[in-house]
Amino acid sequence: MFETDRTVTPSPSNSLGVKGIGEAGTIAATPAVVNAVIDALRHEGITYIDMPLTPLRVWQALEEARGRGDGPRTTEQGVELPPRGHRLRRRGAGCLRRLEGGPAASLRRGVEVVAHEADAAVLTLGDTPRITAQAIARFADIAAEHRAHVRVRAVYDGRPGHPFVLGSAYFPRIAELRGDVGAREVLKQIGAVAIECGHLCSAVDVDTPEALEQLRG
Repeated sequence: MFETDRTVTPSPSNSLGVKGIGEAGTIAATPAVVNAVIDALRHEGITYIDMPLTPLRVWQALEEARGRGDGPRTTEQGVELPPRGHRLRRRGAGCLRRLEGGPAASLRRGVEVVAHEADAAVLTLGDTPRITAQAIARFADIAAEHRAHVRVRAVYDGRPGHPFVLGSAYFPRIAELRGDVGAREVLKQIGAVAIECGHLCSAVDVDTPEALEQLRG
């Protein structure tokens, strides 16, 4: 006789709080996918990428293999990454009003606030309140792992949005921005990696008091 029960406690080991169940039958699937990716990249000289195979890790492995130097170093033991559990020293969240000089001025000021002590910055807009803490946490984890050379942006069904992450190596590019422009051109120029976030949240703007009240209701 079996007695069933349920639990609703979130897992503390990941930003979504999800838990696995019944995974015994799928254990072999992950290494099979990894082997397929490694086989597809073998002609580039890549023989190992540490899991999980995020788009950023695959791209950085390719950059390193092609001698561009921004990616993680590949050794006989694998890809050299920070130790598991390593995290950025977090300054916390900050909010900036739009300054005279347009979006570029606000963006420059935001980066200036953290530039002297941060390896990377996660940035988003104040008029996108549907972007969830889970999405921000996902990008903070990416920043903690890849640090100064990270360049990642969220997309929603393929459309660019927020948040985005810039490593400190690209802060000088933000300092050059002027006028009614944001980080879009910088992200395009440096080849920011797109991370799909449509399953985590919505990036729809909430631009009026009426729309905000509707959201609260």
